[in-house]
Amino acid sequence: MDADLKKIQRMLREGEEVKKQAYRELCQLRAGIKDGSITSGDQITDFCLVICGVDTEGIEDKLRGIDAKIDAHQGEQMLIVQQSYERQGEDGCFSQSYLVPTGSFLRLGVLSGKLSFSYEPKDFDLEMMDNGLLFPTKKYARKGNPWREYEPNWVLEEGRIAVSSENLARYSQDSRVRNIHSDRSEKRYFLIGNEEVELYFRSSSWQQQNRDFENLSEADKEYLGRSQYINSDYAEALDLLGIEAPLEFRVAFDRGSDQRKVKVFYEILDLKDESKLKERLEYAVKIGLHEYNKTIQRKEPGTVTHIGQYVSARCEQLGVEMHTEKDTSGVYSW
Repeated sequence: MDADLKKIQRMLREGEEVKKQAYRELCQLRAGIKDGSITSGDQITDFCLVICGVDTEGIEDKLRGIDAKIDAHQGEQMLIVQQSYERQGEDGCFSQSYLVPTGSFLRLGVLSGKLSFSYEPKDFDLEMMDNGLLFPTKKYARKGNPWREYEPNWVLEEGRIAVSSENLARYSQDSRVRNIHSDRSEKRYFLIGNEEVELYFRSSSWQQQNRDFENLSEADKEYLGRSQYINSDYAEALDLLGIEAPLEFRVAFDRGSDQRKVKVFYEILDLKDESKLKERLEYAVKIGLHEYNKTIQRKEPGTVTHIGQYVSARCEQLGVEMHTEKDTSGVYSW
């Protein structure tokens, strides 16, 4: 009995030493990958070894899928979504807790190049991490931030979209991650390609909470494609990127902005070609410019024009039908 026990104890000690040696060698391997002196020849395998060690199956599969989609959608849009929720209420016999949205962090850009990886902390200042993914964009529009500080407007950023390895580990798990210490949850998506991005902005906040946008069924895609819900945030972000938004989103954006309406009005004033003027007037009706109760000072001294009356008169002259457009925009903020 004593001999058997000593043998078991010796084997356990040897096992611990083997584990420690394996860990030391893994640390050396990671350091070599980071400084470029060691590589497997595959950047995804290298990156997974750095952030996960030898157990890379979940994240490696996820990354290879993302890499393939990026290659297939060059020149198209990509949206990274991070939505935060807090659980409220209590679970009991006669009650149930529920998730309440508390913040969103969106980054939208156009894909141009290959997915790459970085081990430079300066690339991840926004997330305060030291390694992660760099998505190939030349610039991107950002709304919100990882710290849940309120930011109502889109901001244009230069360069590639950086996602830290900490966030990536969570992406590879279930789309909703619950933090048991703070009772908070998060959803994160990599939406790649114009179709996936547009469908997201055709969705209400309830739909965004209850659908997995990375794995939409064909039925869901068809349903959202017919949706009357239009989030003009999409057009605002694309405008920053210098991209013309789909018509429905552009109309919703312009209807809700005095500055954009005045811009369209000045375009009408400057147009001399009748066919182009008629086309612009038809668009003006869509954004409600013929009903816009605002006067502006024209370039000529002392000349004041009522925008709605002027547009209505020009529509009558050119035979442009006037009607009240239904406002289907659903701008929201958390």
